[in-house]
Amino acid sequence: MINRYKASFHSLDDHQISKALTRPADWKIPNDYGTAFRTQTTAQPLAFEDSPISRIIRQMAKAACGASKQQEEPEPQDKKRSLFALFK
Repeated sequence: MINRYKASFHSLDDHQISKALTRPADWKIPNDYGTAFRTQTTAQPLAFEDSPISRIIRQMAKAACGASKQQEEPEPQDKKRSLFALFK
């Protein structure tokens, strides 16, 4: 997994990354600083966002539970729902 990935990151391409890791990276979490900072400062769960970083993290969670990485992405959660709504 590569965190805060940018395609133009220090002129590293996928081949160089694979060579350094001795295998291709399974996941590339995008460098979505704006969303990460906003969710920290507002205490909103990242799962309520519809952003590049939250979509990848949801895909990773589904894969960890045995779902296919290629499955259709569901609509994002309503941002105004409370955290307790997750436990219903």
